[in-house]
Amino acid sequence: MVGSGFVLRLNDLFSWEMSIVAVSLTVLVFSLPAWVLKQDHPVTVKSTGTTVVERPGVAAWRRFLGHDRIGPMVLAIVCFGMAAGADVLVPALLIDRGYSASEAGWLLGTVATGSVIPASFAMGYLLRRFGVIAVMGLLYVAKAGVLFALIWAVHFSPATVAALAIGDFCLAGALTVGTWQLYMNFASREHSATDYGLMTSLDAFLRFLGGLSAGQVAVYIGYGSVFAGAALGALGACFFCFLLRERHSAEAGR
Repeated sequence: MVGSGFVLRLNDLFSWEMSIVAVSLTVLVFSLPAWVLKQDHPVTVKSTGTTVVERPGVAAWRRFLGHDRIGPMVLAIVCFGMAAGADVLVPALLIDRGYSASEAGWLLGTVATGSVIPASFAMGYLLRRFGVIAVMGLLYVAKAGVLFALIWAVHFSPATVAALAIGDFCLAGALTVGTWQLYMNFASREHSATDYGLMTSLDAFLRFLGGLSAGQVAVYIGYGSVFAGAALGALGACFFCFLLRERHSAEAGR
């Protein structure tokens, strides 16, 4: 919530280049401990009289991809990335509608991020009351509605666009809570931490690709096409989440 304002302040004092370098170095410094952690020992797999040494990462992915209903889950994660990709264009859209970079940063970095806090509290109740599949499906329908509305953002007033942008970021925060619960439910009991880590890693990678692609596509064919594609991705996420209902119902009955 304070990071956006800090970056903007660095830009006011120095330049965008300086602010980006400073933030990147900060992330790198705080990431250093992860690089020095001791790695797991190789996994030994015995097969037909021979011993095959398989690296832990390969063994984990092989086991994870053997999950029941892995297809709908992977497709759902792909759609999560598609739906989230257009979010990177929202700050630029606000600037195009007349807001300064500083105003856009405070709207999204403080107001929108602040709205995620009560939304996350509400998610705890909704997930317990209605279940992760129903909540995720409803939220992705709402996300699709906001994204479809943003297709015609150029015809809306700046205040309306700002409200849609805040709603989009608030939904993204609520969906993050639901997505974590979905991944925890899908993970096997024997390898819950590993499965959860693999899903969140794949999720982050696809969201990165979605954001990168959104920027490139918007340069050539405009914002509207990107928001339309993201909206379709949100509807796809809703569809594939409901395909997972059977698995979650079976798990709940155990």
